[in-house]
Amino acid sequence: MTKTILITGATDGIGLALARQYYAAGAQLFLVGRRDLAELTSEPFFTPATYCQVDLADPVCASAVSAFLQAQAAPPIDELILNAGLGYTGPLPDQPPAALAELLAVNARAPMALTHALAGGQLAPAAHIVFISSVVVGWPAPNY
Repeated sequence: MTKTILITGATDGIGLALARQYYAAGAQLFLVGRRDLAELTSEPFFTPATYCQVDLADPVCASAVSAFLQAQAAPPIDELILNAGLGYTGPLPDQPPAALAELLAVNARAPMALTHALAGGQLAPAAHIVFISSVVVGWPAPNY
């Protein structure tokens, strides 16, 4: 049985590595990222039917992903991999409020909003929901 997988943050890092692995295993992929589809030509699994370009900092991101899945007549999602994330370096008092708001939107609100939106019928009954939170590998720095 073919698994249906949705991965956020699928355009690089852990998300891209997971997409490659699932694609090689024959899974049906639905991928979410901020980058333009035209920039993603090196991988065969980035197509208009599989890739939803959306900024997860946008308050309507969950409804946009849900609508995309409906438009593609996607089967229920077996694995929802919430991998997108961002981080900033430096002392907290030096962070602008807009950066903190974006960080909370992408790392906290979006995963919960996506889970909530898709739980209304777009997730398989025994779906696995995976939360990944790792951006530190890219920025080893003091005051992180």
